[in-house]
Amino acid sequence: MRWNLRPFVSVMALLMGVSLVSAQPAPSLPLPRLDSVSPAGAKSGTSLELTPAGTDLEEPQQLLFSHPGITAELVPVPPPADPKKPTPPPAIRNWKVTIAANVPVGIYDVRLVNAFGISNPRAFAVGTDPELAEVEPNNDVPQAQKITLPLTINGGFASPTDVDYYQFTGKKGQRILAYAATSSIDSKARPAIEIFELTGKRLTIARNYHLHDGLADVTLPADGDYLIRMAEFTYTQGGPQHFYRLTIGSGPWIDAVYPPMVEPGKPSQVTVIGRNLPGGQPVAGLQVDGRPVESLSVTITPPADPAAASRLTFSGIIEPKQYNIDGFEYRFTGPTGTSNPILVGFASTAVTLEKEPNDRREMAQAIGTTAEIAGRIDRQGDRDWYRFEAKAGQVVRLECFSDRLGMPSDLSLVITNAMGGFLREDDDTTEVVNPVQFFARTSDPNPIDFSAPADGVYYVLIRSQADSFQYGPRFGYRLKVSAPSVDFRLVVMPQDDRNPSSLRLRPDNLDGYDVFVIRSGNVGPIALSMDGLPAGVSLLPQVVPATAKQTQLVLSVAPGTAPATAFPILKGTATIDGKPIVREARPASVTWGVPAGQNIPTLARLDRALVLAVRDQPFLKVTPSQTALTLKQGEKANLTVAVARQRPELKVPVIITTLLPDPNVTFNNNQPLTVAPDKNDGPAVLEVKAPTAPGKYLLHLRGSATFPFAKDPKAAQKPNITASVALPTIAVNVVPTIALKLPAPTVPGNLKIGEMATLTVKIERQFAYAGDVKLKLTFPMGTTGLTADEVTIPAGQNEANVIVKTTKDTPAGPRNNVVLTATANWDGSIPLSHEVKFNLNVVK
Repeated sequence: MRWNLRPFVSVMALLMGVSLVSAQPAPSLPLPRLDSVSPAGAKSGTSLELTPAGTDLEEPQQLLFSHPGITAELVPVPPPADPKKPTPPPAIRNWKVTIAANVPVGIYDVRLVNAFGISNPRAFAVGTDPELAEVEPNNDVPQAQKITLPLTINGGFASPTDVDYYQFTGKKGQRILAYAATSSIDSKARPAIEIFELTGKRLTIARNYHLHDGLADVTLPADGDYLIRMAEFTYTQGGPQHFYRLTIGSGPWIDAVYPPMVEPGKPSQVTVIGRNLPGGQPVAGLQVDGRPVESLSVTITPPADPAAASRLTFSGIIEPKQYNIDGFEYRFTGPTGTSNPILVGFASTAVTLEKEPNDRREMAQAIGTTAEIAGRIDRQGDRDWYRFEAKAGQVVRLECFSDRLGMPSDLSLVITNAMGGFLREDDDTTEVVNPVQFFARTSDPNPIDFSAPADGVYYVLIRSQADSFQYGPRFGYRLKVSAPSVDFRLVVMPQDDRNPSSLRLRPDNLDGYDVFVIRSGNVGPIALSMDGLPAGVSLLPQVVPATAKQTQLVLSVAPGTAPATAFPILKGTATIDGKPIVREARPASVTWGVPAGQNIPTLARLDRALVLAVRDQPFLKVTPSQTALTLKQGEKANLTVAVARQRPELKVPVIITTLLPDPNVTFNNNQPLTVAPDKNDGPAVLEVKAPTAPGKYLLHLRGSATFPFAKDPKAAQKPNITASVALPTIAVNVVPTIALKLPAPTVPGNLKIGEMATLTVKIERQFAYAGDVKLKLTFPMGTTGLTADEVTIPAGQNEANVIVKTTKDTPAGPRNNVVLTATANWDGSIPLSHEVKFNLNVVK
């Protein structure tokens, strides 16, 4: 059982005395880093002045948004009061941002571009309500900021004990929703939202509706004025990174859509469950967080583009656990506004709704072995039983989606036989992708590939691990039943695994991304390719081996490449069932980092696009003498690593380290290799340990140097910084010393002169070698009168006969140490020979 991990990570950081905000990158070459933009959003069809905050933001060139309808231009710096005393431009510049009227409601990424590169993303929200900035002081009731609804307020907690009061006028019976966006807009704030009467009577308190976003819901008891109080829940964190967008009004809100999935390209009728839905009907007994909800039947038209079926198009926050979800967003728009987005998944076949009552095994709902079931934990202690028929040996995959669809569920899946005997159970998914950089664990169960032990009926139980308090409209699920399938997903990120970052390339240099590979089933090698690279930038050829879960993607930049900013697309191609299957990698980045040495995952999310920047002034290039080797188990190879120091201040040691070290295939015994300041190269040994399994291996290396640097070259003080570059990936093809075991052949007694003898040769294939094997007999030197033709054991077979022929002149007597050689062509081109000696006896 596992709870929502994003708040859990923040709480653990707090308990351990670690602030996720305080994580600072090690001193390195400057790269723009955005911590926040203020305000964090605006109304469509308006313009505003926006202020970025972060580090290395000076001399900005562009402010780029993930929607072309949002544009920005620098606000001019006022001229100095005294023209004879010019002042340097401010490090932080404001921007005039214009949002076109046709930009849809949603959250977009914004990045700052300057001479140092392109920044990490920060969220920028576009809404439909009027917008207002929080005005201090508003820390107490007499100072409450007067507002008129509907409204979105851009505010924040300047200190841990900062409290913000807002006062509005409402009508009796008016249902007011106050939604505070924080986690969804990359904020560290953890707000508690309270609504009071002016008498001091509290009407409601709310927090953590989704992650740290809060939703307060109240029906006003009378005409008059009311107060909203915003505060950091524990009063322990605050500052510029603790901002919020508080939307207050009577607009529509969606809590759930049922079913939570539809078939791609097919208009489908669904039930929207929420609040303030024009035309919605109250549902007796149905509540969310103690508040009544309404239902409304609508028709959803999902994207018809076939490519959309393998994409996730959603303008809310996309968490790491959703890396393998395909779907789209739905919003309800009515006379009172546009709702929040709700994620709708794609179904693989027609959707079947759960049919109550099915709380007991004997009431189980019948389903097929190919099915898409939409269900819900409706009430306290709810149990959902299903049954299907299967033949002996038939494998049925059962996969449950809920947490990954944005529902706060913690489900388990149990399989029993017809007598109720336990067969299988699963709870939380064990795949985390990366425990620090991209922590993707979910409370959805692992997919179960169930092999029926006999013909019969089998039962599936879906239940909530917290059904004593987690139930209702928001606790729906999708149960997919199918034959096992093979697929893969890719996630691509900047290589800084603990801080918000992006990729900056330099001419005559190499660098790259981290790529995480998540396979479902037996997926072989995956070839990587990139579209949209700027001129002069190329992807070094790379195929991810079948066993690799992570790789360093290396890009090469030609000398003289011009500065550029690009949004490339990474693709992976694998052969599945004889057909090439292409998947686009989903870009991601760290939102808030943690200090090194803390066993706490960073907060990360999926981004709207992958980015890179090319900038001038190369500083270091490190190149191995070989990038492709074939070695047998137990063999070594001597390499030379060349170092080109491209700046005069780099008269320092250069250290080459191995990323993702493998204990079986090692570079310099997996120890750092140091190239002295007066040397331009260094020797290293690449070793394949004897027990290494045959196959393809990739060695990922980085070179780093620590040297004095300051942004101002004339600065008197230049602190030491560390900068690093990627090396070309070294591909190692590990070949076994043997491909088969070769016993002595079966010899049928003595061989008579003038006759033939049949020798039976049997082999035991090793390491899944399935190719041809050539057999050859070599007789002792000086042997006459004995011959044998070469024979081939065909691929997939393990036995063949070798015919030994004699003549009437063949001398009688023993023939000792006859050599049988079996040759296998590993990978179709690498001969591996195996020998065994045996004796023959020739008689009259």
